[in-house]
Amino acid sequence: MSDVNTLAFSNNIIANALNERNPFEAVYDISGKYNTLSRVVDFLNPNGPVKVESDKYEKAVLGNLNVAAEISSGSGTGVSKTVTLADASYDAFRVGDIVMDNNRVQGRVSAKSAGSVTIDAWSTSSFVAGDFGSGTMRRIADASQVDSSTGKEALYYTPTTDYNYTQVMRNSGYLSRRDISLKTYVRYNGQYWWLAQEELMVKDLARQREFNTIFGIRQRKGGVDTNGGLIWSIDNRGGTHIVGSSAMTRDDFHDYLYTMLAKNASRSRELTLFYGLDALKTIQDFSQDLIQYTGINNTLGGKDVLGFDVQTYGYLGTKINFVPLPILDDPKVFGNEISSITGKPRMSSSFFLVDTSSIDGVGAGPQPAIEKIYRGEKEMFYGYIPGMIGPDGGSPSSYMSGGKSLMANDLDGVSCHALAEGGINIVDAKNMLFFELAY
Repeated sequence: MSDVNTLAFSNNIIANALNERNPFEAVYDISGKYNTLSRVVDFLNPNGPVKVESDKYEKAVLGNLNVAAEISSGSGTGVSKTVTLADASYDAFRVGDIVMDNNRVQGRVSAKSAGSVTIDAWSTSSFVAGDFGSGTMRRIADASQVDSSTGKEALYYTPTTDYNYTQVMRNSGYLSRRDISLKTYVRYNGQYWWLAQEELMVKDLARQREFNTIFGIRQRKGGVDTNGGLIWSIDNRGGTHIVGSSAMTRDDFHDYLYTMLAKNASRSRELTLFYGLDALKTIQDFSQDLIQYTGINNTLGGKDVLGFDVQTYGYLGTKINFVPLPILDDPKVFGNEISSITGKPRMSSSFFLVDTSSIDGVGAGPQPAIEKIYRGEKEMFYGYIPGMIGPDGGSPSSYMSGGKSLMANDLDGVSCHALAEGGINIVDAKNMLFFELAY
């Protein structure tokens, strides 16, 4: 009786799973806990990834819609004064607006033009020196006449367009006919080592995806596109990137939290911190009394995160979920990058602080903070090219003519191939922070 157990192609779990609607779920299962951030991105896209029709994914973005401008100078006292704005082109204040300065003195706009606003005293009987002389002038609300008022001058809201590229990622494996029956290799899951080749190829693709989700940059060169990841988005879309010159203290950490939260008035009350082990140790050392362990089988943003080791921390009324990011502690990748500050692997002291709550889209309702995108008919294409043998180790094809099999090539084996085109897109990274130590 033969010791070789062949695997029928129709029963190949990997091939079947990777051709399903959510192929990366199978990839994550194979890769273990390494793909932490990639899995969280999936949680944030409960309706699945967005299918795009071209290699350039464009999004309309509206900035802060509040009407406010920096004051260059203010001339005059008494019941009226003219305020000159630092931006000579700014023309969003309108007649009838109630405006306020840094001292909460209020005035009412009586005339305006680009870069200049005339206001009448409103909260006081007259202006004094210093009122609306510097700082910020911001609109409070309109105050039109009570009787027979007319419509306001319209403000025209013009969105900006931002974009990211989809990225083609491929990986391939090869299964030799001789390896199928070679008994000198160690066993793998009760089978000969050849069965490991396909799974390890998929695991390598998963790790590439995790790397690119974090470190990828938006770039187009020589017909090749790459997708901008988390760090690129933080650096280019309003996030906070801190390079620490000394070991982080409790006050530093709280300042970082405040800096991020203060960027967005409508901030979330629940954030996620993805950490390296040394970053967690540092935070625990100075905040042990404030960190609460919440278990392994928990939820993150209302989604099941079975297998994630989640802890929580509270500050400024905000709950922070702590989730490990194994890639930051990978000894083969970052083990030799030693910090002169801590004497430990530098990336282990790094962390990402991310507001994972949905954001308001332009005409499309709430959208994921980190959007998952793909191009093509499905997220991943997966298949085999048979040579002298097929994916089951036997005949290369079910097509027979006169007892002869149809082969794709003359290689003494079979190759397997995976292709995925997609990535992530972060429209607004204001509520995202990346901390790393200096070299």
